[in-house]
Amino acid sequence: MRYASITQRLADLGGEKWELYSRAKQMAKDGQDIIHMTIGEPDVATSVELIESAAQAMAKGRTKYSNGRGEPELLNALSQRYSNTVGRTINEDQFVCFPGTQTALFAALMALTEAGDEVLVGDPMYATYAGLISASGAVMVPVPLEQEKGFELTEDNIISKITPRTRVILLNSPHNPTGAVLSHQRMQEIIDLAEKHDLWILSDEVYDAAFRTKAVSSTTAAFRARATPRARVGSRARAAPRATVDARARAASRAGAVSRSRTFFKICSFCWNHITLLTHLDNFIFVP
Repeated sequence: MRYASITQRLADLGGEKWELYSRAKQMAKDGQDIIHMTIGEPDVATSVELIESAAQAMAKGRTKYSNGRGEPELLNALSQRYSNTVGRTINEDQFVCFPGTQTALFAALMALTEAGDEVLVGDPMYATYAGLISASGAVMVPVPLEQEKGFELTEDNIISKITPRTRVILLNSPHNPTGAVLSHQRMQEIIDLAEKHDLWILSDEVYDAAFRTKAVSSTTAAFRARATPRARVGSRARAAPRATVDARARAASRAGAVSRSRTFFKICSFCWNHITLLTHLDNFIFVP
C-alpha cells in the first residue's frame, strides 16, 4: 500500500519530541522530580473566571458550530484591540478565527504558497515551523540569525536567500527561541525588501503580549502607512501582504486568528472553509 508524500516530508521533522514529552509527564506522575524542557508548554494556569464562563456557556447550550469565521463579540473585540494598536480602523471582516495558532499559520501558508514555493525563516526557529511549511507543500529556507546582530533578521541575510521561487518571509517577533525583538528600522528594511521582490510577509506575533514595550509595538507600527502584502497571525487566550498570527499563554484555552484586507479574505475563505470549521475560540489572522 502507498501513502501520501506528506508522510515522507514530515517523517524526520521532530515529531518524536512528543514521545519525550509524554515520557517526561509520566515520570512526573510517577513521582520523579522532572524539569520539563521539551515542548515549552506555558505554566500559566487557566483563570477560574474563564473556566466558569466556559462552563456556564456550555450549560446554556453554546455547544454548536460557530459561523465559520468567529463569533460577533470576538470579532468586535479583535477589531477594537488592533485598531488601537495599529492606529487606524481594522474592521471585523478583516479577521478570521481558528482553533490554534498552528492551524492559522497553516491556513495562511495554504493560501499564499504553491508546492515548491520557498518560505524564508530565521534560524534558529520555533520547532514546528519546518513541519508546518513542509505540510503545506512549500519549501523552508533557513536564514541564519547572527548573535552579533542580536539575532535579528536582517536585510542582507534575507537577500542572500531570495530566489525566483521565494514567496513568503515568515517573521516571528518576539522571537522563539532567542527572545529577540525586531527593531523598527529592521522592520522597515524588511518591508522595503518584500515590496521590491513582491513577497508576502507572514508575521507570527504570538508572543507580543509577553513584551509590553514600544519595541514590540513598532512591529505593527512599521506597517501603518505601507501597502506591503502582509498577513498577521496572532492568538488570544485567557489561556504578507502582512498576515499576523497571534496566540496567548493559557494552553487550555488557546485559539488563533488571521487578519488581512477584505480582498485577501474573500479569496482565501474558499480555501479556509475546507480546512477547518472555525470555533468559538480566538486565535486569529488579520491583515491591517
